[in-house]
Amino acid sequence: MLLQSNHNIYSYNHQSKYLFPLHPIVAFIALETRKGREVNLEEVEKNFIKDYTNKEINLFYQQYLYLKEQLCFEADINKTYGTAGGDWIRENFYSKKQIVFEVTEGCNLQCTYCAYGDFYMNRGERKGKTLDFALAKTLLSHFIPIWKEAVANKTIQQIAIGFYGGEPLLNYELIAQIVEYCESLGFEKDFFRFSMTTNGILIKKYRDFLIEKNVHITVSLDGNKDNNSYRVLKSGDNSFDIIIDGVNSIKEKNEEYFEKYVEFITVIHDKNSLENTFNFIKNYYGKIPSVSPLSTENVDPLKQEAFDKMYKDFMSDVTGDFLLGLTDSELGKYDFLSTLRKNCQHHFEYFMSVYYAKRKMPILPTGTCVPFSRKTFLTTEGKILPCERVSINHAIGNVDEKEGVTLDFDAIAEYFNNTTSKYKEECKNCYNKNGCGFCTFKCSVDKCSEFMDEQKFIETMAYYLAFVEKYPHLYKYTNNLIIG
Repeated sequence: MLLQSNHNIYSYNHQSKYLFPLHPIVAFIALETRKGREVNLEEVEKNFIKDYTNKEINLFYQQYLYLKEQLCFEADINKTYGTAGGDWIRENFYSKKQIVFEVTEGCNLQCTYCAYGDFYMNRGERKGKTLDFALAKTLLSHFIPIWKEAVANKTIQQIAIGFYGGEPLLNYELIAQIVEYCESLGFEKDFFRFSMTTNGILIKKYRDFLIEKNVHITVSLDGNKDNNSYRVLKSGDNSFDIIIDGVNSIKEKNEEYFEKYVEFITVIHDKNSLENTFNFIKNYYGKIPSVSPLSTENVDPLKQEAFDKMYKDFMSDVTGDFLLGLTDSELGKYDFLSTLRKNCQHHFEYFMSVYYAKRKMPILPTGTCVPFSRKTFLTTEGKILPCERVSINHAIGNVDEKEGVTLDFDAIAEYFNNTTSKYKEECKNCYNKNGCGFCTFKCSVDKCSEFMDEQKFIETMAYYLAFVEKYPHLYKYTNNLIIG
């Protein structure tokens, strides 16, 4: 396949995921051939003899022939799709190093863009339920012998325990119980790493506990007070002043903890931008915020127009001055070239995918994660889900105080394969397969939102290639991109 940016023509092969720029001579031959014309060496010499020697022209002509033989100019998207097996899912579950507990469904904010708010459908009704400690203990106890064996064999160093809501700190008592139980199990002091994303309303109240237990907290903050105006209390008032007061109280209480364990995350929308939010949080706290877009899945058609007004891609108003002003560490925080990176050789989304690649795991339809490949998530009702972003309708296991942990890995594999196979034919015609992030468990319609035909894929890749040509300093953070 040929991709054309503002300044260069590139060859891209879907099967190998190799991408590299073509010399003008090679590009000329490839473009003419795509038009249906066969170009011989003599014609190439006539067009380029003013700028190149015969020896150079012949060299690039031979390069073209080699690349053609390697199918580097073909738009071959044919893939043979396999299936996930129960053993694969079992291995994921028992090698998983992250467990997330939904400690409460309740929240003390009423954010306009909340994933459980009016914009979205099919996420399940939120009734303010809380998780029973007995269920959390049952799940943790299930892993204890696995962890002890892994520690003895030195195949594991740390387990991440996450707390999710609603607002997690509304159920502080349960969080404290889980932390205390983990500490009582006899592992090394830092074996468990505790974390949560919080709206910040209660962090002042529970700061001493957070500091004492070294809980990693990510505070949701959309920038200054105006930027933050979608994050409101039940009364409708902006939450900004309360959040800032809470964060400041932690910073004043323990500067070392603040520097090491406190981070920020920003949702990008029409009332802020990456640039102004970045500048506010960096100037105020010396921190670099992570960013998250509004979810585009399962938007209520009746609310689509209002949603579209609020939605904004985080790259949409990034300026050149802002990009050029970022330090190396700051550039590394943002995945500006995500689409380009995913579609190129040796891109791995997370650590286990490196392992899968070495084992030559089968290609699966869509970008849906194989269950437990990233984490295990336990809901307030004791249902096990692949992650917190998935609807309760896709529960694949259960935890009960009497029955213990119930998982049928073969049945989970069958459910996963049946759910993803509905999109197999669409996947076969999609040029974005290598970069797909579409999750079938999050979507309520039988149509992939990330599908790209050939023209859409060419336009998308050309946009990012032009972007990296304009800002080449971004390239080093895409070091898995193959440029020959």
